[in-house]
Amino acid sequence: MASLARQSNEDFEVIVIDAASTDETVERIERARPSFPVPLRVTASKTLLPIGAARNLGVGLARAPLVAFLSADAELDADWVDQALASLRRVDMVFGRQVHKPARWTLGACVRDLRYDFPVGPTSHPLRYASNVAAAYRKEILTSFPFDPWANAAEDLLLAKRAVAAGFRGAYDARLVVNHHDVPDARAELRKNLREGYGCGVYRRELGLQFLALGWGAALLMVLALLLIAVWRVGGYTIWVAILFSAVLWLPALRRGLRHHVGLGFAHRIRAIAATPFFDVAFLMTYAWGLLRPRRDTRETRTIPT
Repeated sequence: MASLARQSNEDFEVIVIDAASTDETVERIERARPSFPVPLRVTASKTLLPIGAARNLGVGLARAPLVAFLSADAELDADWVDQALASLRRVDMVFGRQVHKPARWTLGACVRDLRYDFPVGPTSHPLRYASNVAAAYRKEILTSFPFDPWANAAEDLLLAKRAVAAGFRGAYDARLVVNHHDVPDARAELRKNLREGYGCGVYRRELGLQFLALGWGAALLMVLALLLIAVWRVGGYTIWVAILFSAVLWLPALRRGLRHHVGLGFAHRIRAIAATPFFDVAFLMTYAWGLLRPRRDTRETRTIPT
């Protein structure tokens, strides 16, 4: 809210959707309303709302032809609205650059940081960075492709894919900077990996298969089988197979750890690399579960796995 109040362009309104929170969100917003520099509205649900239903509600309340989403754990740069308006003059939806700035460098925050790889310039694959942490759309897209009510961590990618398939234009603009205070602890990171894995699996027909994840999983299973055989039958080669298994297990984490990560110090990076495989396995397990789900209409309401 503070970052919205600091925007250099004030030609917008703010709509807050409160999904039956218990942290005085509504009361705080009501106190801020009289001095807020732009029109501010809040809609409070009496029952918990999944994120897809909450976003659809916000879109329905919006009066402007352009709609942007901002997550509650994110802060926009002061020129974000200006930059988004400029981008939407040439495209129909735009995604910006996220900078990971957790409140504390917990284990979960360190692990999540390894997944941040947003370019500082143009990219030929803009949909790869589709994220509703901070994104702007022509309202026509959001009314044409409403979110699944049960939508999870893959709903932004799915929306971008559907919109482009219908002829809308998407772009990534590194000038749209948002500081994201993502995942406060390891438990939140685990839940996020579980949701991301399941969503990517369920939406496989539209998002495509995660070949790198599947290849890593297959290699992991083969080496694990070799390790069990070595322990049971061979004995002498157990240590070498165990080393091979460890190398395969930590390969994705090492690959991410070798990339440049602004703000992640050496000690935090070592912690992240050490713990990442366990979260990757959680992602892979729910991804496999999503892949095995029977073919159903992805727009029907379901329960989000937690």
